Parts: sequence; structure tokens; C-alpha cells
Amino acid sequence: MNMSFSHGGNVYDEEGKLKNWVDVSANINPLGLSEPVKEAIITSVDMLVHYPDPEARALKNALANHYGILKERLICTNGAAELMYIYFHTFKPKKVIIPVPSFDEYEKAAKAGGAHITYVYTQQDDFNSNLMRMAEAAGEGSVIILGNPNNPTGSLIKKEDMEAAVKEGIKKNLRFVVDESFLDFRYDEERFSVKNLTGIYKNLLVIRSLTKFFALPGLRLGFGTACEHDIKKMEGHKDCWNVNSLAQVAGTAALTDGEYIRESRRLCEAERVYMKTRLQEITEVHVTGGSVNFILIQLLRPYHTAEKAADYCKRHGILIRNCRNYRGLNGEFIRLAVRDRITNNHVIRIIKNYINNEKM
Repeated sequence: MNMSFSHGGNVYDEEGKLKNWVDVSANINPLGLSEPVKEAIITSVDMLVHYPDPEARALKNALANHYGILKERLICTNGAAELMYIYFHTFKPKKVIIPVPSFDEYEKAAKAGGAHITYVYTQQDDFNSNLMRMAEAAGEGSVIILGNPNNPTGSLIKKEDMEAAVKEGIKKNLRFVVDESFLDFRYDEERFSVKNLTGIYKNLLVIRSLTKFFALPGLRLGFGTACEHDIKKMEGHKDCWNVNSLAQVAGTAALTDGEYIRESRRLCEAERVYMKTRLQEITEVHVTGGSVNFILIQLLRPYHTAEKAADYCKRHGILIRNCRNYRGLNGEFIRLAVRDRITNNHVIRIIKNYINNEKM
């Protein structure tokens, strides 16, 4: 087993064969692939005898139309995580500020680019990222990277607060990398997104993922938006065929499927509220976040061993996310992805059974 792999969604056995898990360890849209995406993939299989479009032109056109961003400010990547590595290899900042807890690929990508990391710890009662504290910890020319919403806590920063920090950061030559990989799940994403501000602020990169919302983790697809100068520099540091042909056609089809987008938001919002409410009824856990399609849970003593909870769930065919390897979280935290009503009730029932079993 690859001990360096620390994410959810590992649904394979020791021989690499797919197992039939109930997987709530990865935060993927429960609707799965849309029919137009499936059709686009099937009808495009013959494209595999050709190299993919190195400029991903059709995909960029779809992204520009859907998000209202100029094509010249877009870069397409093999998942959102690839863009983090491209960014740090391109600009090689000496110092990077990361709120804790956060998605651990931020740290890995920054270190791969040779940066020194400064961690700004958030308060466990709400895990809200303090932009002022991060700016104070940053030296001249530093990069602040953060998720909005944060993964795994789900904490959100309003657009006006983020913009104020980015604008103030110009005085200290600070750069901001804002990971908005989960904002597509919200009806009101415009209250939080700064993706349309990259034409104003040259110190801003916004990262988005199509993997999560459009259920494409097996294809890997993400993109970023920044000023045209930074986009050109990053394009020079990526593989020229980094986004494969099927990912390009799948992403293009997904972005034009308005019915799927609306139904996904409706389902995930309804089930997020339902699941959070049901979990809050369990006195032995503390529920945090729940702003998008995942919920962070603290198992209260004496039921606080996330590893034991994960093992119990696994024996019952369920994969949950043990958050022990997140910097700033201890062995008390697990994360659950929001799925459909039947699956959510099943997962909650198994969590309750685990706690009751520990009481015996």
C-alpha cells in the first residue's frame, strides 16, 4: 500500500480491483455521471487515436460561457491538485501561509516548489480562517493559500472579506491562491467566489474543480483563473497534453447540462441539511461545518477514536474519512460526504451502531 496516499476515495483492494463500497470518504456528487456526459464519452472514444487538444479550446469555450471568465484568463489541468503543483513550480515563493486544518495537497505542492510553510491554526469551535492573522504572518512576497470552503471543515469566507484581503495584500506583495473546488454545490456561490476578480487583481489565482461537482474523479479535471500574465507563465510549466481527450469532451458536455446542475444543487442542499440535522441529534458527536456536500464530525469521549470508527464502518461496507492525518485535527474527527437519502440514513445508522457498540 502507498503510505503517502492520504485521501478519501480509495475504493480498491490490495490487487487494485474495484470493491463495492458505500463510499462517503470522497466528496463526489451523488448523482454520478450525467447522461450527456456518458454519451459524450462513448461517442468520443475514437478520439483516443489522436493526441488531445493541447490548448483545450472547446473546454475553455465552455468554461468561459458557463462562468463568465475570459478564455485568456483560464488554464485547464488534470484535476485541481495539478494546478497547485504547477503554480508553486512556476512562481517558487519562499514562504507560504496555510490555515490549519486544510487540504494537505496545499502543503505538499508548496514544499515541492521549495517553499517554507507557516501554519496559522484556527479555533476548533468554528475553524473559521482568520485572514488578518494570515496576512500578519506573511512576509513580503509570500503566498497565502486557502480553501473556500475549507476542506475538511466547510468554513466559508464571504467574497467582500476575501477581496479586501487580496486588495490589502498588494501593499506587501502578497499572492493569494483560493481553492473554490466545492463552491459549485451552492446556489449562492456568488456570495463567496472571487473567480471573476482575477481581471482586477494580478496577485490572485482561483482554483476550481470539475471532478467533485460533475462526478469525474476517474477522469481528473480542474481549471484555474488568474491574470493573463500569470496564465501564460503557468502554461509554460505544464505538460502540453495534461488534459486527456475524454476529460475535455466530458467537461464540455457537463458544463452545458443545466438540468443536472440544478438537480445536483437541489439534492445536495436538501440532503446536507437533513444529514446535519440527523447527526446533531446524536449527543456523542459534535457536528462542524456542513456548508457544502460534506460534514466534519468530532467523536466525543469516550467514543473519540476515528480509527476505530473507520474500521467499524469498513467492516460494514462503508468508507468514511478518518481525519487524523489532517494537520490540526486529532484522532477524534471523521468526515462524511453527503449522498442520497437512503445512503445517508444507512451511514447515520452505522455511526450510531458504532457508538452503541462502544458503550457495551
